Amino acid sequence: MPPNNRYKTLAEVPTTVANDRLSILLERVRGKTVLDVGCADMRYRFTHPHYQDLHSSLAKETREILGVDIDEDGITAMKAMGFNVQRADAETMNLGRRFQLIVGGDVIEHLANPGLFLTNMHLHLEDEGELIITTPNPFNFQQGFKILKHNCIRAHPEHTLWICPAALKRLLVNCGFEMTHLFWIRDRKWYHPSRWPSFLRPYWSPSFLAVAQKRIGFHPTAR
Repeated sequence: MPPNNRYKTLAEVPTTVANDRLSILLERVRGKTVLDVGCADMRYRFTHPHYQDLHSSLAKETREILGVDIDEDGITAMKAMGFNVQRADAETMNLGRRFQLIVGGDVIEHLANPGLFLTNMHLHLEDEGELIITTPNPFNFQQGFKILKHNCIRAHPEHTLWICPAALKRLLVNCGFEMTHLFWIRDRKWYHPSRWPSFLRPYWSPSFLAVAQKRIGFHPTAR
């Protein structure tokens, strides 16, 4: 059953340091009905030599998967490749069904209203379902070094916000979830300068993955 303690601190959430988000996701989605939000990253799909195609990797492990994205061209291209996807706005869509697990892979930092998004994900999850969010860590070591050296940060031109694990945990609670596990994701390349500081302090990791469980009895419209 989902945990009842809404106000559990981040320090109490089970935490693991990992080298790769994909292995965590594949283990969690196996044999389940899955909604993949933000499935069409067409900017990298055909151009980046080391692009890790998350959606097709998930599709091999799930019992059933539906991908959604607001990128019309990306959805059209993925449909042509045989994927079960549709164009939809994750903040406002109503798919008319619920899923055992929802994956939001590096999508929350692109949204205009992350609270509206999480509330909508709550409506699309089965009662004991899980939501998995991955996002860049605003406090990663490279950002601090860039501020020190250049008095600026590295920011994706399409990102609308930064969110750290503590803030995400609070937002999840407000939207009917409880964070049940936090994974710090180190850089997979052993030689990358951002990898080694995270051994000293995981909070310096480049990104993180949060697992959240839907709280039964929570009604977002009643807040």
